[in-house]
Amino acid sequence: MTDYRFQPKGLRSNFGWYNRGYIPHFDGGEIPQFFTFRVWDSLPRAVVEKWREQTAAQGEEGRVIFRENVENYLDRGYGSCFLRNPRVAELVESSLVFHDQKKYHLSAWVIMPNHLHFLATPFENVELRQIAHSIKSFTAHEANKLLNRKGQFWQHEPF
Repeated sequence: MTDYRFQPKGLRSNFGWYNRGYIPHFDGGEIPQFFTFRVWDSLPRAVVEKWREQTAAQGEEGRVIFRENVENYLDRGYGSCFLRNPRVAELVESSLVFHDQKKYHLSAWVIMPNHLHFLATPFENVELRQIAHSIKSFTAHEANKLLNRKGQFWQHEPF
């Protein structure tokens, strides 16, 4: 049973931490939330599985270590680093700003060579998956055109 006394204001009962098997997710309703979108090859599954095994028995401390490992690995700039291209980075930034005040209130963002971080407060009845799809679908298609390439652009799961 969930103890709602310790949940953030605005958190609805069907939201919270969940795992789709690769990276943990948190959907907190109408509260500021931190998003990370990664370029498709920035974090190999084998690396994630190794960390998961190493931290599984450590409870909450293990989950914190796992998340820190993900962030540290991404910051090293592995993978294709498509976002290093100024035109692609500008496209991603424009997409974030486009959805501001339509689906969320955008507070801050940073575009790194192989991933993107942004802080946004979703509007009522807007789910994180809708936000992620709106940004990732458009930018993947347009970035691939800019880069004269085909195929997956973003990792399927945001963090």
